[in-house]
Amino acid sequence: MAKEFKTRGELQKLVLDEARNSGKCSDVPDIVITGPFPSRELTWDIRKQPGSMVVSVDCTSEIDKIVRRLQVMFELSGD
Repeated sequence: MAKEFKTRGELQKLVLDEARNSGKCSDVPDIVITGPFPSRELTWDIRKQPGSMVVSVDCTSEIDKIVRRLQVMFELSGD
């Protein structure tokens, strides 16, 4: 089944909304969507740099789960 295309802004909003609504990430400030990666199975990811997001371990784990699930559903458009 073909994945639906989303813009960088749409993916960012989806991840942030789900993270904030999870109850584990109410204070997550922002995320950065990276990609597109045309030669990879998953065409987008979030930037993970030490110190770039100061959030709890539970929040980080929740964001990772959300991103993995959404990566299966959506591809990053060439925005």
